[in-house]
Amino acid sequence: MNSKYALAAACLLPALSWPAFGALVTVTGGITGYSGPVGGCGLYEATFVNGQNVTPSTCSLPDSTSPLSMSFPSTASVPFYFRFSGTNFTQNSVGFTPAPAQDVQLGSEFLLGTLSYENGNWFTTAPTLLRLVLTTASSDPSLNGQILDDFVAMTITFNGSTDPRLNADFVSLSGFPVAGSCRVYELGDSSSGNIGSCDLYGRIGSLIPTRFANAQGGAFVDPGTGAIPASAVPEPLTLLTLTAGLMLTLLLNRKGN
Repeated sequence: MNSKYALAAACLLPALSWPAFGALVTVTGGITGYSGPVGGCGLYEATFVNGQNVTPSTCSLPDSTSPLSMSFPSTASVPFYFRFSGTNFTQNSVGFTPAPAQDVQLGSEFLLGTLSYENGNWFTTAPTLLRLVLTTASSDPSLNGQILDDFVAMTITFNGSTDPRLNADFVSLSGFPVAGSCRVYELGDSSSGNIGSCDLYGRIGSLIPTRFANAQGGAFVDPGTGAIPASAVPEPLTLLTLTAGLMLTLLLNRKGN
């Protein structure tokens, strides 16, 4: 073989075995809508969503709620709170920050962005959903124009446990429960506070979310989207009762002998 062609082949063969690096992908988008409860009586109570007073003009009870659906231009964060007798209660907010541009291979998992949650006071009588729409842009047609159009569901838990994890409210993706949830402690339940965030990962294929990770602030990640099972460790009173019962059993056995 001609030495010139031999040299070209020697250079080409290693290149053929190199892994594909994919193409640069940029994720854009954010929260584009709200669906959930609102307070009912303007005299006693007012509800604010994304800076707008959405209190109904009529209602039947001071603490009644009614469903609300609204849409707005894509935004990075949506605050919502209610006012009772002139006092603003601790606000909630849910936000999403898209990840910086990154190299992505078709089918591989990559960072979509960061979901943030501020756990304040809110209603519990109806589900709260925020529409999340994300789109990819890339020079590679197989990676370009992928869309995630889903809802971030906010779940309120009952604050009756001595375990702060069980009291934590959380956000998850309605259409992708497999991704788990991002949970944020109640105010006062954690030294890290009631504001936290979790990274959201996914893969190309209509932009499929896969998992939450890398919790920051007052957040932690859970693989499920339901209530966390109570700890198997007995409560102090239960432990004391078990210990007393065991001692009584041993004492009776000694007397029997």
